[in-house]
Amino acid sequence: MTREVGSAVAAFHPRLRAYVDNVWSPIGAKVSIGTAREAATATEAYLVLPNLADPRVLIADGPARRARAMMLSYRHLRGRAGGWQTVAAATALLGSDRLAGRLPRLIVEGGGTSLIAESLAAARTHVGTDLTAMLTLRDPSPVAKPTVSMFDESGAPRAYAKAGVNAITDAMVSTETRTLTELEAWLTTRGVGESPNSHAATFEVPGVLTSFTRDDHPVLITRPMPAQIRRDSRTPAQLSPVLAEIAASGEAGVLYWGDTDVAACVASLVAEVGEIDAEIAGRLGSVWERVSCRESEVAVGRSHGDWVRWNIGSIDGRVTVWDWESSRTRVPLGFDALHWWFQNAMAGSGPVAGVGAVRRQRGALGDLGVTHGEEDAVIDAYLVERLAEQVTKLGAVPPPLREAILSL
Repeated sequence: MTREVGSAVAAFHPRLRAYVDNVWSPIGAKVSIGTAREAATATEAYLVLPNLADPRVLIADGPARRARAMMLSYRHLRGRAGGWQTVAAATALLGSDRLAGRLPRLIVEGGGTSLIAESLAAARTHVGTDLTAMLTLRDPSPVAKPTVSMFDESGAPRAYAKAGVNAITDAMVSTETRTLTELEAWLTTRGVGESPNSHAATFEVPGVLTSFTRDDHPVLITRPMPAQIRRDSRTPAQLSPVLAEIAASGEAGVLYWGDTDVAACVASLVAEVGEIDAEIAGRLGSVWERVSCRESEVAVGRSHGDWVRWNIGSIDGRVTVWDWESSRTRVPLGFDALHWWFQNAMAGSGPVAGVGAVRRQRGALGDLGVTHGEEDAVIDAYLVERLAEQVTKLGAVPPPLREAILSL
């Protein structure tokens, strides 16, 4: 017996309910939890892995062998503490068709053409083969968006899609689409007429297969990353040639602080913070004023925008960089490096540790192209923007974040 979403939606885990709300509810489909038998006649059906109590992945119903291959793709990118445990648990459940047949299915019935179906059809015209979907479930958030990993009948990755669902995610997907298009053209030039991801460049990006608009929201479909890619945890200093080349692909040069991409963004963020906490907005604003009133110029270029180890991989000595949703073209050099240090410390010990990690980079930014004498300004500007973003994202100033900001 199935559990219809209309009567049991509260029983769905929040990750699963968010995906239902964004993908199938808008087209009027009926969604339920059912069996393999019911999946056989459904419009769409997905294995829920590793279980209903903690759903992490949905895989289109089909042979267990294919599902195992899909789950094991990109396994070298997953951290041992979380992602890999999910893979191990799920692949154990997919040991045979008989075992997989006992797993619960997400059953989708009726409605119009879903985002999943439209993305598969759009990608199929470019890769020339039938495709099946794997959906990664993420905790509900204003920046969470539906993503679709697409595989062929053997379980090999062939394409990847992401879609906007609100004003924030629409901007993120549109930015990534534009950035990848620009980078492909730039990398082609670097390769002196060779393929877009020429070995003459120090890094590669997932190439754009196609993009389209669905219900006024952007959808981006890219080529897959190399199947055996591994996470690359090298420090910014160790990857300085890559960061330099990324910077050069933007509007590289020198600008006064007020002409950088950071200036308008910080002004808007501080105004938003002011509606949440006037004291904190005042502190952030005073630090930014100290930076913006400088009459000196700062070196700028393209910034990835979210330079962290989980967005960088390598294979055979080649670096691949993905998730360009926050990229800008006139950002002070050093921002990406500082973000790497901040996020590493933040993830483990919180915002105060993040500020300390960034401050400790003073004296090390010159090798990354930071203009002489501008290190302190670059550090202050990064911290103001990053911490203001944290406040606006949370809509509050928890004590650890307050302590971090007041330490500036």
